[in-house]
Amino acid sequence: MLNSFCKIKSALCMFLLVWGLPMFNHVRAQESESEFIFINGEKWHLLDCCPILQSGVYDALKTVIPESQIFDASNWGGYWSIKNDMLVLDSVRVATDRHYCIPDPVLKKIFSQYVKNGQIVASWFSKNVRAGRRPWLLGRSSFEAKKHFATEMELDIQEGRLTARRLYTNARLVKGFSLDHFNQMPAAMRDSLISIDASRHPELKEIARLFVQIRKPVLDVYGNLLDCQVKAIGRIQDEREEFPRVADDVKRKLQEIKPWQVCRINGKLVNGDWDGGDWGGGGYNIPIRLH
Repeated sequence: MLNSFCKIKSALCMFLLVWGLPMFNHVRAQESESEFIFINGEKWHLLDCCPILQSGVYDALKTVIPESQIFDASNWGGYWSIKNDMLVLDSVRVATDRHYCIPDPVLKKIFSQYVKNGQIVASWFSKNVRAGRRPWLLGRSSFEAKKHFATEMELDIQEGRLTARRLYTNARLVKGFSLDHFNQMPAAMRDSLISIDASRHPELKEIARLFVQIRKPVLDVYGNLLDCQVKAIGRIQDEREEFPRVADDVKRKLQEIKPWQVCRINGKLVNGDWDGGDWGGGGYNIPIRLH
């Protein structure tokens, strides 16, 4: 019995050593490291992008990043600045205990094709990017892909040159229902939303699994859901099929919920991070229970 317990304990310790510690380091790195940009001397978070990955020299850069931190770009980050309306890479810092910084001569050698007047100019990079300053407004978790700050700036970058900037003050206008926190909503409301009376929908007779996709909510400043796109999707004999009548029922239930959370984010009224785009991505999926 004692030998069995010791074996189990040893196996558990080995599991934590092999899997637990790297996972812990990964979490720590995500919380402490990201891309930063200095604009007029002020430090901002550079959101949703890593310009270095598009530079063509990432493979060379990996050779000077500690091997333990290469597996995820969140473990290291670029420090950037806007200088004379150009996006400049000042340094690359790695999430180690001492926040290792790649030496400047090494960095400039790797990016030699982009060095101009002693600076690494991101002439390879063209994109509309966001920069944010604390406090957080949405997406506080380190693992949430979409984050929003109370103050944000959109930067239009074309071949490394800043062509336009837009400053926004974001705010939560109405505190209410949000599909970002669907699992935290009251059980009665959640059950009502995801339960469908199968007797009203004979077309669902052969459906074993059904879910809805929700996109593009239209909200007013009082927390009313004016409109949204809803699709109800199920499978019949491995064939995907849509059920418009079910979608209409779910949409009606959504519009009965009051109030919805309303945030003004970069000039738009949104519910949260799920505001969504085309049907190919974004949005929010809800499993439906038939009764």
